[in-house]
Amino acid sequence: MPIQVADELRSISLNMSQDVAVIRISDPISHRELKIERQQPESQITTSQLQYAILYGWLKEVNWHNGTAQLHRYTGEYIRLRFNSILNEEMQRLATQFVEVRGNGRLNSRDRWTSVQVEEISATRSWNEPFDLDAFLNDPNPKVFDAENVVTVSEPFNVDEFIKIIHDGRDVGRKE
Repeated sequence: MPIQVADELRSISLNMSQDVAVIRISDPISHRELKIERQQPESQITTSQLQYAILYGWLKEVNWHNGTAQLHRYTGEYIRLRFNSILNEEMQRLATQFVEVRGNGRLNSRDRWTSVQVEEISATRSWNEPFDLDAFLNDPNPKVFDAENVVTVSEPFNVDEFIKIIHDGRDVGRKE
């Protein structure tokens, strides 16, 4: 399914009945599936303290007069971006491109970014673009795999407990 079509289908998640938690659209032949989960209306989102963000996506709806833009991701949702006038030219130049955004933002109660104040933005390559061998060979800062410094898990661990610890750590500032 084209990304644009999937994005449009996912946008219905804000208007789903409280009686419906998930809509699944699937192809019985290929077994591919699109899962649409009900979204909370904006007024019900609980935001946390500012946190540092590094995000990737397509920069769209750039409005340099208001200092706003949208970062569209693969899930169909987008993140509201704010930026100051220093970034006007860069935001305009990168509009509609796949970018890396660095800044401070807020997460909602489901650990999804609600908005980010952009501090840095740069063009980058999307995962679905063809591999560029020349760019790879001429990269001034190549990422080199070092087998000696690989961090491994020596024993099985509980993923749910790990995620709970992360959530508890984020909540420390709110409980005080």
